Amino acid sequence: MDISTIAKTAEQAVSTLDGALENKPTGLSRLLLAYAPRIVRDFLVAGRLRLQQLRHHEEAFEDVFNIMQETRRKLIESSISKENNTPLLRVQLDQLEKEYRLLKTIKMALLYADTDQNIMDDSASESEAVWWDMFEDLASRRNESWRVNLFARIIAENDKYPGAISLKALWEIAMMETSDFVSLSIFCDSSLYVDGKPVVLMDPDEQYQYESELNTSYTGNLALCITSLIDKNLIQKVSTQFMTSKPVELNHKSGVTFLHHSVLDIPEHSETAIRIDGFSPTDHCLDICRIYTPDLNIASDRNFELLQEKLNEQMEQADNEGYQNKFEFVKYSG
Repeated sequence: MDISTIAKTAEQAVSTLDGALENKPTGLSRLLLAYAPRIVRDFLVAGRLRLQQLRHHEEAFEDVFNIMQETRRKLIESSISKENNTPLLRVQLDQLEKEYRLLKTIKMALLYADTDQNIMDDSASESEAVWWDMFEDLASRRNESWRVNLFARIIAENDKYPGAISLKALWEIAMMETSDFVSLSIFCDSSLYVDGKPVVLMDPDEQYQYESELNTSYTGNLALCITSLIDKNLIQKVSTQFMTSKPVELNHKSGVTFLHHSVLDIPEHSETAIRIDGFSPTDHCLDICRIYTPDLNIASDRNFELLQEKLNEQMEQADNEGYQNKFEFVKYSG
């Protein structure tokens, strides 16, 4: 199939099914309509495309890459000729490269897709279309491997919970410098995760004692990393309240511990909570932290020890004041 036939086929596929894309995210959908096999295109006509659908048909999705690579090869061969090397051809090549980078991100996202999730809603709101427009623009750029991985995880998260990742968080990832990502990685790796939220309880003087060597290029002092993240409005020092009506999951390097909190002589089924002072992500940064997989280090264990010390002090103070505020730490053995 020559390049003119490939282009005409793609244009016809988009034109024929364009009406099916009203009020749906159009960038990726139009791309798949142009290049994907029939079985993938049928998903778009039936409703909102989900990653789990692509994951169940990875061979068909792989065909999209093969077709795009063949199209790219034809365009490059055509560009060798001075007669054919026109500005339009260079624009086509540039657009194809962008589309290929976007699809590579989607392909990586399949690794994180939830194949057991039930599809509850096939509709796509206007706000979701705006979200997809921004994502597709950002993910089609030339991005570092760490940024591509975060974009892939974002898509998997958005596939499970549409709107879970804010536009601000999406933009922050796109604009984040590598040094900021390294600092944020060190913060997350050093944190105690309290019901999934990273917290550093150490004060700055103690933070200076911890350094994390990510590779030969980056060595990060925890205190300096946190200071730089505060300057970028990614981290803040704040009191954070955690509900303790159910056991609280504490994740640190040594494993998972569950915190059980009870207060004597309160009505049954009453809600309880604890307040923790420390360094925590801002709201949009928390979205980023949720999709990052930490490699917890010894600093996370130290933060866990500090939490134990503070809560044990609260228990002693409560006993002295005549009421019972009990904390129990249970190591997870599963």
